[in-house]
Amino acid sequence: MWKNLSLFAVQFFVMLSPVSVAYAEEEYPNPIGFTDIPSFILYLINALIVIVIPIAILLVVYIGFKFVASSARGNMKGVEEARKTLLWTLIGTAVIVGAAALAYGFVNFVKTL
Repeated sequence: MWKNLSLFAVQFFVMLSPVSVAYAEEEYPNPIGFTDIPSFILYLINALIVIVIPIAILLVVYIGFKFVASSARGNMKGVEEARKTLLWTLIGTAVIVGAAALAYGFVNFVKTL
């Protein structure tokens, strides 16, 4: 009985193998829509820039209000805190924009190869 069952299982999987090969030849759509990695990297960089630049602008405006409010009250500690916040906001923005510029340069170099 086990011999007949194992023979049936082998025949079943042998018969299914051409079916699976036929389905493997079907072309599936690309879910992300990119055909190469450099295009995908450029897309991610553009998304990062679109998110970071407005946040940086809003932070600079907020820090400007903080400068005005602190200096109007004579609060030098608040002015110093606003200065540090502005410095780190500009440094962070410069790092992200610099990284994006390096990535653009790298992707364009790779595309020319």
